[in-house]
Amino acid sequence: MGIFQTKINQQLLEPEIQRFYNQNKIEIEAVFVLLKAICGFTRMSLREITRIKHELGLALLAINISKIITLSDNQFDNNRKSIIFTFSQ
Repeated sequence: MGIFQTKINQQLLEPEIQRFYNQNKIEIEAVFVLLKAICGFTRMSLREITRIKHELGLALLAINISKIITLSDNQFDNNRKSIIFTFSQ
């Protein structure tokens, strides 16, 4: 390890920094990975903050709808398998 990495590891052992780090442990990067990979959403096309909020809201809504569709498809497949299984007995 380099000097910089060693210094960071030492700082992470301090209680105050650990408390701060534990508060900010939530990962939100997965949502942005989905926006980039699936939707091709890499940058805002608008410049006003209210319009940016609306554009980002629509993109996040699209991600949420795709998640709901995926979950409902899985639920439908599970129900269909159980129905087929009960008819085959």
